[in-house]
Amino acid sequence: MSTDINFLTHEVGSLKKPNIFIKAARNEELAETDFKEFQEFSKLIGQQTTDPDLVELLKQSGPNQKDNTEYHNKLGFWRVKLNIKFKESTGIDLIDAGEWTRREMYQHIVDNDALSGINLLGHVRSFDYNFYKPGIASSNIVYNNNKSIHIQEYEWAKQVATKPLKVCLTAFNTVAEWSLLGKQNFEELMFNLIDEVFIPETIKLFEAGATWIQMDEPALTTHPDHVDVFVDGWNYWISKVKFHAPSDVVYSLHNCFSNYDLLWPILQDLDELGALTLEFANRDTWDLGINPQPRKAFAEIIKPLRDLYDGETGFKVKSALGVLPVHTNHETTAELIRDRLLFINEIIGDPKLVLGAPDCGLRQRSLAVSHQLLSNLAEGAQLARDAI
Repeated sequence: MSTDINFLTHEVGSLKKPNIFIKAARNEELAETDFKEFQEFSKLIGQQTTDPDLVELLKQSGPNQKDNTEYHNKLGFWRVKLNIKFKESTGIDLIDAGEWTRREMYQHIVDNDALSGINLLGHVRSFDYNFYKPGIASSNIVYNNNKSIHIQEYEWAKQVATKPLKVCLTAFNTVAEWSLLGKQNFEELMFNLIDEVFIPETIKLFEAGATWIQMDEPALTTHPDHVDVFVDGWNYWISKVKFHAPSDVVYSLHNCFSNYDLLWPILQDLDELGALTLEFANRDTWDLGINPQPRKAFAEIIKPLRDLYDGETGFKVKSALGVLPVHTNHETTAELIRDRLLFINEIIGDPKLVLGAPDCGLRQRSLAVSHQLLSNLAEGAQLARDAI
């Protein structure tokens, strides 16, 4: 299936992990209630019974598996497989392996065998009851080229996906922003990360067949004086990897719940930018309609969007301006998603440049709620295609 379609849909952030996978990753023994809950998850994604091989694997979970790499690799494959099956069963178009094999987006990058130079500290609270471990950049970043951070996850995804795949990376600006600086300043650390980690990792992903790279940069506008440094870093990264890239590659940038006024002026300066994902649905109304009053969140940015897509700038970037809020269980209907997509299309003027995506953070919703919302997203995009 091509990704060059009207109102292409995808999921942008992470989904809630099934409890049974969390407990198995912690080497805990599983109870009968865990398997009953997992059975409900299996039904949700279209499997009436769970695979007996997976069930047998989960039954082996316990303290004795702590150092069993083979066991946890098998579980890793199943995490990827079921995350992909979950998304494909909703009907969305562009799939990724998800984050069920990752402890946390920052820790996944800095705490692995392929990278040294950032030492993790203790847990701190990010928001609500969510925690992560910050790291301190104690020395120059060193990358072991015989290892990788994302390749195994991507290879597993290729084995099971029946739809186009993207790969999500917690990107260099955010890793630098979320690290406590040691001997380097921010710019030195960011470029050290690009040279040592992101260039070789991206090239390896291209060699493995990746055609859509999503760079997750939630911290991009945290420090306004770092935004121009990010532009320099992005263009430097592109200059080093583009000759290894497939001809149909899409370089995608995701920045969530941020100061977008700092982004509009730099987007045209980002070399090879092919897709953009931002959050807006959380500020929109629940009313139907494709005029500015119900679509107030998107109406606020009519001028900067039209300035970008005015036909003279050459800006032809696929944009996902979140059409599905994630901070409530209130159901966003397919008809409302349709109207949001159609309103955005009236501004941008090309349905192939309008992507359908939720705001970032569906992991805050239950898997049942997330499945319904993503199913509505797929249906809403089809309604929008039919409408034009």
